Amino acid sequence: MRTLSWNVRGCNAPNKIRLIKRCIDQVRPDFFLLQETKIKEEDVSVFSRKFQTWKCSLVGAQGASGGLAALWKDSVVEVVVVRATRWWQWLKIKSLQLQTSFFLFNIYGPTNTILKNQVWSEISKILSNDKENVFILGGDFNALLQPSDKMGGVGWNRQSQRDFSSFVIRAGLIEIPFKMGDFTWTNRRSGFLNFAKKLDRFFMVGDWTESH
Repeated sequence: MRTLSWNVRGCNAPNKIRLIKRCIDQVRPDFFLLQETKIKEEDVSVFSRKFQTWKCSLVGAQGASGGLAALWKDSVVEVVVVRATRWWQWLKIKSLQLQTSFFLFNIYGPTNTILKNQVWSEISKILSNDKENVFILGGDFNALLQPSDKMGGVGWNRQSQRDFSSFVIRAGLIEIPFKMGDFTWTNRRSGFLNFAKKLDRFFMVGDWTESH
């Protein structure tokens, strides 16, 4: 099952919708996760109609920020929304081809350190209460795991990094490595003004051979 995850930083404009569809045509995912859609609750149905060949589950943005979306092909996977908050979607996924099931979190981490810790705590409790199933956690965590996740710029929030690292270790998360590139965000400036961060990741916990 091919999965694509993207912090789209707003998909209200027609040109951004075209860009998303072009990306889908190029990658051909079976499952597509979006973070920071900036789609408000009252506009969810409008967004869904733009992707009529896909099943869709959305969390509306609050104000001009946030918003999550999961899109999938129902000929390939069955999806049940277990629970959703402003910061994450908890989904149960069943691959119709492989006949395997697992849980997936689509995450858009808050920038506020206190809120981050609340999110890490919520997810930790869910994982600690279920040792039988496989969980995949993916999206934009808005947090650095280690100092090498940042290039350029002036420092970083060390406490936030330590909190995120502690969450990953405590929950027993195993990172799924990227195939290309070390960073997922850049300020797109040149020379010494440029800096980049690795904010987007995928993790797994559980025994995949036992998934059912």
